[in-house]
Amino acid sequence: MVKVSIILPIYNVAKYLPRCLDSVLNQTLRDIEIILATDGPADCDAICNEYAQKDGRIKIISHPGSYGKAVNQGIKSALGEYIGIVETDDWCDLTMFEKLYQIAKQYDADVAKASFYCVKDEKTEKKVFSEEIKLLTLDKDKDFFDFTSSLWSAIYKTSFLKKNNIVFIEEKLSFIDTPFVLETFIKSDCFIYLPEALYFYNCNNPESSVKNSERFVDSIKAEEFFYNKISPQIFKHIKREYLIGLASRLRWNLNRIKIKENKQLFWEEAHRYIQKIGLSKADLVSLPNENMKQLLISLNQTAKYDDIHIQKEFKLWGISLLNVKIVEWKKMVLYLLNVFPLCSVRSKKGKSVYKLFDFLPIFKTERKVK
Repeated sequence: MVKVSIILPIYNVAKYLPRCLDSVLNQTLRDIEIILATDGPADCDAICNEYAQKDGRIKIISHPGSYGKAVNQGIKSALGEYIGIVETDDWCDLTMFEKLYQIAKQYDADVAKASFYCVKDEKTEKKVFSEEIKLLTLDKDKDFFDFTSSLWSAIYKTSFLKKNNIVFIEEKLSFIDTPFVLETFIKSDCFIYLPEALYFYNCNNPESSVKNSERFVDSIKAEEFFYNKISPQIFKHIKREYLIGLASRLRWNLNRIKIKENKQLFWEEAHRYIQKIGLSKADLVSLPNENMKQLLISLNQTAKYDDIHIQKEFKLWGISLLNVKIVEWKKMVLYLLNVFPLCSVRSKKGKSVYKLFDFLPIFKTERKVK
């Protein structure tokens, strides 16, 4: 048995693939298996074959058919004690798998996870859940439900995944990492978190599936896949924290959709899913953010899309004069005649930022925003 099997799902990433493969093949942990699950096209297949000829640790799964199938087939064929999953437009610190394996063995962990860097344009931002090495538990660390679904900066004990039947959605969807991350967190007996950032998440790929605004209901299908796999008893235990993360993810997806008709369809699908979950006043009363609460209340009560956008409307002689709208997460705009943005206010780092015409800064409040 090798120490770690690293699965790389590959599709249309020839531009980024050599950088990714080099970062995996040159890991300081040498006792690894590298599984290239390639769905092409031909240039990607050629790169995989070229690298496989150079390194005997590589094996190829040819054209599995989807991201989920690629990972699931990789898990089934893996020889490693642990499994890592690397997205092939990203890259790894050369010490990542050695450090994750060492701490996983130290704690006999089902999951060992590190922080990561989000690389966007020329900026690199570190994403951290905890500033210290920490054993995450379902009772004490439910805030993890609202942390970025970063399945790739981690390793997972192979026997743990197989015992709990933790698999990926095999349908061609975006956002299928969310249910995998949540399920591994819920079902693990030992989940160790390492604050050191060891993975580089590439936010610059315009072909990334999460940037495709036409796949606007995929995220809801992924949420429903997770919900269907969790027992009612466990879901009741995590419901409040799950709703906080869900509201954040729903609003993020709603805001990236450009066509109003698609926004309406997304809203209706979200409404259907919320109805399936079933909400009560008790579920919503303790949510920490009023915008989250209003989003879920609107979804729970009606499928009408405009309910979340038009918060207040002021009419004069029957004409819609001023409209106050939430246009994105923690941002509100005052519109004249429902067209011209007069003023916007956005909550940022505990303060309110006011802008004239939504682009000219006016002032910042110094008081904390609840």
